[in-house]
Amino acid sequence: MVIPVNELLTEGEGVTVSMEWPDNSLPKAGLTASQTLVGPGSTVTFTSSCSQNTESVAWSMPGAGEETAEGETVSVIYENEGVYDVTVTAKNSSGEEEKTFSGLIVVSAELEKDGALTLLSQGKEVEATAYVNDNEAPPFAVDGDVTKKWCATGTPPHELTIDLGEEAAVSQVKISHAEAGGESADMNTKAYTILVSSDGLSFNEVASVTKNTKGETLDTFAPVNARYVKLSVVKPTQGSDTAARIYEVEVYGTETTLDAASETE
Repeated sequence: MVIPVNELLTEGEGVTVSMEWPDNSLPKAGLTASQTLVGPGSTVTFTSSCSQNTESVAWSMPGAGEETAEGETVSVIYENEGVYDVTVTAKNSSGEEEKTFSGLIVVSAELEKDGALTLLSQGKEVEATAYVNDNEAPPFAVDGDVTKKWCATGTPPHELTIDLGEEAAVSQVKISHAEAGGESADMNTKAYTILVSSDGLSFNEVASVTKNTKGETLDTFAPVNARYVKLSVVKPTQGSDTAARIYEVEVYGTETTLDAASETE
């Protein structure tokens, strides 16, 4: 029952309302992958990022040498070229949640077995929505030197956009946050998103992180063709400080773009 009261403390007519709360006892499914763009015969390791109330994890990986598995971590081999979905199911006594990551794994003959990806971003053109001064300017985020940084102050989000020069197949981004450059862990970026674009105008989100505490992060995602990669720093630190401190952004993939059958939306 809700009863309105005016400034004279006179009660009005009450009404009864009901509210339905979401069932937070159900687990939430999620995963990370060691690499998503690989050569034939490569091993990929999947790790559960399911919610803490998850009691068991099941995997479905069509096209892998082992197509089903259980456990927090599973490593499988992809022998043949193709594009593959991965499904993770989080379970507990209250129920389960299943989540499919469409086109997450791309196996391409452009890469060797367990081959390393190409660093695409170092030394490329970069711009930002803000920076403190010329000693903490955007180019220091792609110069390969983790002793120098891009720093932006003001009201977030703070955005850094890298122009790779031409379209490439992009599948992962490594970020060196404040701690990687020798600063306090309290200054590490807490929340950020990674977005990609072919024309620099229309961007699609490929990764979103909301609870980071680490000094270095590696975000893998379904491979996509892109020329521009944007880092949007949503919550720059673990506390109230609103300054972004990014010592390096490394974009990885292959210089050869994916064909239409391999590219994921």
